[in-house]
Amino acid sequence: MKKVSNIVKGQNDPPRDPILLAEVTAEAEKEHIMKILKSTNRNRTKAAEILGISRKTLWEKLKAFGIDLSEIER
Repeated sequence: MKKVSNIVKGQNDPPRDPILLAEVTAEAEKEHIMKILKSTNRNRTKAAEILGISRKTLWEKLKAFGIDLSEIER
């Protein structure tokens, strides 16, 4: 009888549809910004303070991620 390996078959195989780390990071950042905006009732000043960024940087991120404030629940 062969010794069973502790390695799960296929564990070291690359994913079939690789996702770049930058894409995962950007999606997580977008979701976090939306969560903070929701918790502040869309108040960009408070959200920027909580996120530790300037209002201008928050505005740039909203634009880059295509976040529409009207789509965020209050």
